[in-house]
Amino acid sequence: MGSRRSLYLLLFILLLSGCKDSSEEIQQSHIQFALDGESEHWEIESYELLYDGKRYEAGNGKITMKNTDEYVSDFFSISIQVVIDGESEKIQSQSVSGGDMDIGEHQIGTINGNRTDSNEAIHKEDIDQIYATVIWRDNEEKKDVKETIILYKSST
Repeated sequence: MGSRRSLYLLLFILLLSGCKDSSEEIQQSHIQFALDGESEHWEIESYELLYDGKRYEAGNGKITMKNTDEYVSDFFSISIQVVIDGESEKIQSQSVSGGDMDIGEHQIGTINGNRTDSNEAIHKEDIDQIYATVIWRDNEEKKDVKETIILYKSST
């Protein structure tokens, strides 16, 4: 009877240790970023990226042109990219055009989605970089201007 009890205890411990590993894997694939960054002309504040292994939510930030309260242009575009294991993947983009509009401050909306290109979960250490590309029309120079804002860069 004592050996049977020992066997059940051993099986119970193995079962618990298996659950722990599974729980750790789930936690490792859960990623949460609150990001800020700036370039010569632009500043992004409070951009959020949440990922639970299958679904992601991105956005909620604000982009502001530095050193001005208002900037009138007829074109503005922002694209957020994530570099995973050396490959860039666009996760969000917006653009507006037409007429004279103030692009000095812009709220970055929120998007939700499923990661469908791979069955493998992404872990924080897989992410090399997160960056934004901003393009806007400089009406004085009559040309489009492009800048990159680094929001996250891996330390490895």
